[in-house]
Amino acid sequence: MVKKEIWNVVLAAGNSTRMKDSHKLLKKIEEETILRYSVKKVIASKAANTLVVLNHKFLELENEIDDLPVSIVWNHVSTLGISSSLALAIRSLPQTCDAAMILLADQPEIEVEVMNEVLSTYLCSKKPMVLTSYQGKIRHPILFDKLFFKELVTLKGDQGAKSIINANKEKALLHVVQEPAPEDIDTFEDYMNLLKRRQNIELYRKTNKTY
Repeated sequence: MVKKEIWNVVLAAGNSTRMKDSHKLLKKIEEETILRYSVKKVIASKAANTLVVLNHKFLELENEIDDLPVSIVWNHVSTLGISSSLALAIRSLPQTCDAAMILLADQPEIEVEVMNEVLSTYLCSKKPMVLTSYQGKIRHPILFDKLFFKELVTLKGDQGAKSIINANKEKALLHVVQEPAPEDIDTFEDYMNLLKRRQNIELYRKTNKTY
């Protein structure tokens, strides 16, 4: 298997406008903030390094991850949409980077196993793009070879990399996951549903614990 330098890119620069009482990434899950919980999962993957894009309006977010082995960059134009964060991240990667795996900080239920499967799919294939399909829906992680970096840094708006994906489907490999896609945590209702799911999982573990 060819050795390549792959970076995780965690997009965490949203304005959290739909979570009224506090920033959504500062909400707690299993005694950690969603931001820290998500980033710790990401750095557990087999990617070489991790870069996190934060919103300059919420400096307190840095405190949640400044002790973790990540590089942090600040988005000063987050109002321009998610594409501004993605473009900034790609510009901030070292020249030695061969590919970037894109993830979202507000999806704490994403699994390390899925991340590693996407990495393996990329390394074992000759395709420059790997898309993750959850029950037929394309979601993160999405991996881009450096072949697409020049296009990614020119992105604008709030559509992410959809235009690049749609224009290059013949270059993409689909990694199929049978489970439902991880949910975005945008609203207080989303957050409460997340906590209920975690409680149900913990209850299942306790009920099915073997001795």
